[in-house]
Amino acid sequence: MKANFLQGFDDWLKGKTNEDTFRISPVSRALDGRKRVVIIGGGFTGAFAARDLDSHPGLHVTMIDTKSFMEYTASVLKVFCRPEYHEKIVVPHEAVVKRGSVIVGAVRAIRDREIVVNQEVIPFDFAIVSTGSHYPSSIKSVAISSKFRGKQVAQ
Repeated sequence: MKANFLQGFDDWLKGKTNEDTFRISPVSRALDGRKRVVIIGGGFTGAFAARDLDSHPGLHVTMIDTKSFMEYTASVLKVFCRPEYHEKIVVPHEAVVKRGSVIVGAVRAIRDREIVVNQEVIPFDFAIVSTGSHYPSSIKSVAISSKFRGKQVAQ
């Protein structure tokens, strides 16, 4: 699946496919000529998409998430018993998005080719919405920093 998607994306960027492939209208490129990809959500889906697309030379990836890190939720129960283990289950978004950018904030609006976050308008050519699951539980995190989250879990 991944290889097919990325190959199709590569072909589209090189102009090898017709518009029916992605049904995308022509849009302007980023200032440096790269297409702008915005990923909303930094969980597993967002992180894997960001990792794969960030390495593509024709793309500029911007990840938007309410936290500065991804947390492996299934291991939070272990952290309840061993709080020092928390640092092993978090990955900072900057470790995944190395050539693009990371914005910590909540998306307020998605419009035609732009996203509003933190009172800033972020233009995009492609958007991936991967906001994950949300449910009330001390296992799921809404903490902005991994240090705060570690302290929160330890209590």
